[in-house]
Amino acid sequence: MNNRKLKFHIILLLASILIGLICELGYGKFQHDRYWNVTIYRVQLTQIEYVDSFFKLFKDKEMLKSTLNKNDFEDVFKPLSKKTPVWVYKDNDTVPFFTNEVKEFKIRDQSIKEIQLNNYKIVLGTYQGPNWISPPNGVFWDWIESPLRWFEDRFIIITVPFLTFALIFYLIILALALRTREKYLSDKVLISLELLKKERLGA
Repeated sequence: MNNRKLKFHIILLLASILIGLICELGYGKFQHDRYWNVTIYRVQLTQIEYVDSFFKLFKDKEMLKSTLNKNDFEDVFKPLSKKTPVWVYKDNDTVPFFTNEVKEFKIRDQSIKEIQLNNYKIVLGTYQGPNWISPPNGVFWDWIESPLRWFEDRFIIITVPFLTFALIFYLIILALALRTREKYLSDKVLISLELLKKERLGA
């Protein structure tokens, strides 16, 4: 492969990567928002309904009439850890008696459901999904800055579409370039044949 062809393929590869990044930026944003704002949000609401149903079912049971401590609430809400934020207030206090809130996560809804249990008020909310592009904590930028981790579980859902987009556009541009080159050579041959024909007729 001569230098001219090598440069062409390098430029083609860089252009395909750039187009692939732009496509993944838009496509990934759509998938990201759909996942966090639709799927995960619905899961959180379902979990809240389960908790509400659980306490309604056992509200009059002796086990819930006894004094509850922080460890009891911790055990009950352990399955919701990092999934659905919970705050438990005791005796109308403004400071939570118990919470499983993850401070690094943004809260979407502070109070979706409130459950009164004896002298405890249980408040359930929802988390907001992580940013897609906004630096410095955007998922897309984390992926861009960590190419060695592209095939880890966290980033594979971004890497595969990106590589697919880049490959598709590489092949499309290559096919167009070869088709243009073929037409150019074909036209050049036809012109040469036409000139040769005229020269022979003139002779």
